[in-house]
Amino acid sequence: MVAFLNKEVFMGVTVLSQGENTLKILIRQLRDFIGDSIEIKGLSVEGGIPDSLCDDLILISSDAVYNAVIGHIEEGTPIIVARRSINYKELSRLFAVPPGSRVLLVNDLEASTMETIELLKNLGFDYLSFIPYWPGRQISEGFDYVVTPGEPQLVPEGIRSFIDIGVRTLDISTIYELLQRFNLLNIKSNMVSVKYIKDIVEITREATYNSLQLEAVLNTIDEGIMVTGNNGYIELLNPVAKRFIGDIDLKSMPLQTIMARLGIRGGLLDGGVYNFNGREVVISSKRLGEMTLYALKDVSEIREMERKLRLKLAEHGNIAKYTVRDIVTESRSMTNTVKLAEKIAKSDSTVLILGESGTGKELVAQAIHNMSERKNMPFVAVNFASIPSNLLESELFGYEEGAFTGAKRGGKIGLFEEAHGGTIFLDEIGDAPLELQARLLRVLQEKQIRRVGGLKVIPIDVRVIAATNRELVKLIEAGKFREDLYYRLNVLLIRIPPLRERVEDIFPLIRHFMIKRGRHLRISREAMKLIEEYPWPGNVRELENVVEYLCTVKEDDLVEIDDLPQYMRPVHTEKTEIDRILSREDIYTDSIRVLNLLREKPMGRRTLFKELSDSGVYISEYRLRHIMKRLRDLGLIEIKRGIEGTEITEKGIKYLTDNSNGMK
Repeated sequence: MVAFLNKEVFMGVTVLSQGENTLKILIRQLRDFIGDSIEIKGLSVEGGIPDSLCDDLILISSDAVYNAVIGHIEEGTPIIVARRSINYKELSRLFAVPPGSRVLLVNDLEASTMETIELLKNLGFDYLSFIPYWPGRQISEGFDYVVTPGEPQLVPEGIRSFIDIGVRTLDISTIYELLQRFNLLNIKSNMVSVKYIKDIVEITREATYNSLQLEAVLNTIDEGIMVTGNNGYIELLNPVAKRFIGDIDLKSMPLQTIMARLGIRGGLLDGGVYNFNGREVVISSKRLGEMTLYALKDVSEIREMERKLRLKLAEHGNIAKYTVRDIVTESRSMTNTVKLAEKIAKSDSTVLILGESGTGKELVAQAIHNMSERKNMPFVAVNFASIPSNLLESELFGYEEGAFTGAKRGGKIGLFEEAHGGTIFLDEIGDAPLELQARLLRVLQEKQIRRVGGLKVIPIDVRVIAATNRELVKLIEAGKFREDLYYRLNVLLIRIPPLRERVEDIFPLIRHFMIKRGRHLRISREAMKLIEEYPWPGNVRELENVVEYLCTVKEDDLVEIDDLPQYMRPVHTEKTEIDRILSREDIYTDSIRVLNLLREKPMGRRTLFKELSDSGVYISEYRLRHIMKRLRDLGLIEIKRGIEGTEITEKGIKYLTDNSNGMK
């Protein structure tokens, strides 16, 4: 109600906005300033605009809305396009967002989205990387936070966590212009000024309270905290940092001069270790706009924390138990493999370990981890062959609450997140499903993961060691393994030789496994020969199983062929039975020599004795008589009387032919 020529005339303003939520906030703000002096109405583009619209004044929320509604407003109707500002009371929520973060900013229209981003940058939030989003625009991947100015209903589906900084309010200049149009400026200007000053006082009071809270927090943490301005002088220092630096007048000189007095030259480097009055202190620094923050930590406290961390990792099983000293070998091929692993450990690149089942691929992976810079961080192993394919994705990458039926409340972190800072061992990578291989490739490329059911991208710092007993090249040819993933994994390649190619390692390994079980068994020559000739399809793991079997079932200390597991022993053919008899009587080698001589020509016992002696083999006449009798009983020779002498039988010739150890 306004006085004109001593008459009371009711005047009105219609507020036009894009959405209903913004409309309610702007009308509420106008009523706070104007009260009942003017009738305030409102319409939104969402709710619908009549074909013809007029009033004493039309207040439009933005240029974009103006373009949308101008065709509906009667010619000659006064119009104000509002200038809007950020709701300062809600801005404190943005201070929690770390510098450099990628922020998805959600608003109703392209113009208002870009205008909000510009306002935030002008207010000092230019250290954030804003990604604009409005309905109809394709959502961008790779953002860390989501922020909206009072439009939570427009946040893309599936995003549960976001920061609402409130609807942009009318700028004070727009309020003054509106009051001037209605000749209310003289009446209402003081109230408008008082209200804005009151808001500033509230913000200042909150800032002071927050400053006191910050001081209280800094005084209670156990790290030294020091902040310097762009002039190099210390602006903030907590009690722990004061104890490190000592009794020095901090306000009278820049930080560089103070450090020089402590004997520290060249400035404080991030990650550097310095001597502060006899105490080793590690420095972490971070640039924050015009300020630099330094965190000071006592090295002895860090060592204690690392000790506790190792205990914690051990509780969760995320620790590498084996080192290079646990690799038992005397063979040249495996020794070269160990030397290669030592070189690879110094790098942080991806490793691919190839080897048959049971060769010790995880042992080598753990040894590499324990020789690397990541040795004090987690070692997380995952076996693709042992996890159902429908669970692999959630196990590796974790999931958000409600991602699927049965998902835990609050979600669950995945194995990649558990391995952050350390090593993840992807065993049996050849068994990974094709659809999962694409996600693994992206993780290796981007060093980022996204949980199942989530949109937030989580950066990870892990070293990947993959292993397989399968021929990946053949899998690629069969279309079962991605070629691009293969080349991403095959950066540093290690091949572990099978046990049958390093026979020299068999006895050292047997001895190692016996010591491990507290037994010392002797192995007969024949049994050891069979062990060394066995192909060992299960490699070192199978050998350990055999040693455990012998340590368990053997009562005496001598291992014979018959003591070995049944599947290792040759089938008892006639030849093997002859071998067994000759070996049992310890006449095997000499019997083979006699048979070889008789295969050349028949001869009597005396001639045999002479031939053996001439070849450097001494056998007593009694022993030779015993050997010939046994060979006759076994049907391998026929002893004749007179000058015909003794000759080898067809059975004897076949025995020599079948016997790869026959010698002349």
